[in-house]
Amino acid sequence: MTVPADFHRLAADAEAGLHAMQQAAEKLGSRTVESRSADGSVTAVASLHGRMTELSLRHDALRTYDSESLGEAIADTIRAAQLQARSAYETEVRQSTPAAVGRYLDLLREACES
Repeated sequence: MTVPADFHRLAADAEAGLHAMQQAAEKLGSRTVESRSADGSVTAVASLHGRMTELSLRHDALRTYDSESLGEAIADTIRAAQLQARSAYETEVRQSTPAAVGRYLDLLREACES
């Protein structure tokens, strides 16, 4: 494979872009998403890094569910919040990837394949 003449500039641009992406990814951790159980008895909030930041039960949740069903509703709602957070995180990171990073990674892939 022939290395493009601007490879070193591209590498420097990619490094700067990766640094900016890292900073943006760290900031995403302060954003949250919320998920609710189907009947609204359970609410879970997760950061875009996947950490649970809040779990709340409606006042009548203990009367609505038996203990096993309540546990399942809580686990399902937490899982849904974390999946939603992961999706939002991946979308944000993908959208903030500078073109230079993508081009640099393509060149590296090509070099490894040849």
